[in-house]
Amino acid sequence: MDTHYAVLLTKWETDTEENMNERSGLVRKTSEIVNRYRLSKGENGKHLSFAQFAWELCRPARDKGIKIRISAQAVKNWADGEHCPDYLLITRLYHCSPPGSWQHGFSEKILSEYRRVYGF
Repeated sequence: MDTHYAVLLTKWETDTEENMNERSGLVRKTSEIVNRYRLSKGENGKHLSFAQFAWELCRPARDKGIKIRISAQAVKNWADGEHCPDYLLITRLYHCSPPGSWQHGFSEKILSEYRRVYGF
C-alpha cells in the first residue's frame, strides 16, 4: 500500500477534533475546485453536468486504455461537499493525464490539497 495512502487512512479514521477539522477543510476546498472546473468547462456560464464532467475527467485514461470510472453521483458528492475524491483515484488520473490538460491541472490541485492537509 502506498505510504501516503496509509497515513491518510490512519488520520481519516481517527475522529479527533483536529482530524475532523482537517477533513472538513479538505472537503470544502475540493468542493470549490470541482465547482470551479465544472463552471470553466461548461458553456454560456453554466456548469458542466455531473455526468459530462465525470466522462471528460476520465477521457485521458480511456484514451490510454486504462479503466477509471467516476459516476455522476460521485462528482455531485464532491461538488456538494459530501465527500472528497479518493486519493488513489486522483493520483491515477494525475498520472494518466497529459501535462497541460485540464484533467492534469484538476488532479494536481486536488492532490495539492491532500498534501497541504496531510503533509505528504
